[in-house]
Amino acid sequence: MDSGSSIRKVDTLSIKVKVMEYQTLKQLADQLKGNLRRTFENRFGSILDLMEVEIQLEALIALAQFYDPPLRSFLFQDFQMAPTLDEYERILDQPLTKNPPYLYQGNFPSWGRVAKLLKTAKSEVMAKKQSRSGINGLLLAYLEERMKVFLKEGNWEEFINLLRLAIYDVILLPHLDEYVDLASIDLTKNEQEIVTTILANTYYTIHQCHERKGGCLICCLLALYLWLMTHISLCRCITTRPIEDLKWCWIKKKTGKEWARFLRELTNKVIRWYPKWKEWEEVWYWCGKFPNIPLIGTQVIETQPTKSKIIGVTLEVS
Repeated sequence: MDSGSSIRKVDTLSIKVKVMEYQTLKQLADQLKGNLRRTFENRFGSILDLMEVEIQLEALIALAQFYDPPLRSFLFQDFQMAPTLDEYERILDQPLTKNPPYLYQGNFPSWGRVAKLLKTAKSEVMAKKQSRSGINGLLLAYLEERMKVFLKEGNWEEFINLLRLAIYDVILLPHLDEYVDLASIDLTKNEQEIVTTILANTYYTIHQCHERKGGCLICCLLALYLWLMTHISLCRCITTRPIEDLKWCWIKKKTGKEWARFLRELTNKVIRWYPKWKEWEEVWYWCGKFPNIPLIGTQVIETQPTKSKIIGVTLEVS
């Protein structure tokens, strides 16, 4: 490996980042304390903690420029890497083997089923339903109203179910601003594994930006940011949780140009390939007899990044 090689040139694409507003949702989530919060975390992982993460959007815009479509990974000066199922499993704190993965069955929930989920009359849901860009759903504000009703009644079970739905739609699988579509409702009708879906959507949106020579990143930005920072930043404390790792990382505020230069100058010698939270006993390496793992997201798009490319490969640069 020639570590003294010239810095890789990257064509700059016009990429934007779509940030969803979730301040009201965060205030509602803060109502879960003690045993109630632990109950939520036992069922759905550490997704509440993700809402506390403050991200530098410029870092993600710069990162997206380094994506290599044929390799399905980020290609830097003398190495390549990309987020894996194993890593996202730890970041989201949702075991891949706990529940069956989400798979679109060809139809979304009926409005009657949505009304049952919201514990209200179908007529009310029909009056509240919306259509944006040809996608049926409900305004996030309406779900927040229903959560406030459950909160006032002390109906914590239904409050938790709706909070989960809102977080899935706004933070984990964002699509339209302040809008909960039927795809997200379909995801939460059963306690299915969604780590695969979240990772697939991440690859999909970045890939689309490169296919179209620009665009908007619409994915779980918090998870992608956490993945990046815990690999490129120094950590002052050894911890087994990615979210805690991030809290102990020293991350300097940078402009977009500064992040772009920082990533261009990265070498494999400064990457934290195996932070403490990545020390697991099992690694997903095969899918049956095949050396790759299919990822299917809410866009019903499949990508199969080869495992050897995802884990991290050092490149020979001539």
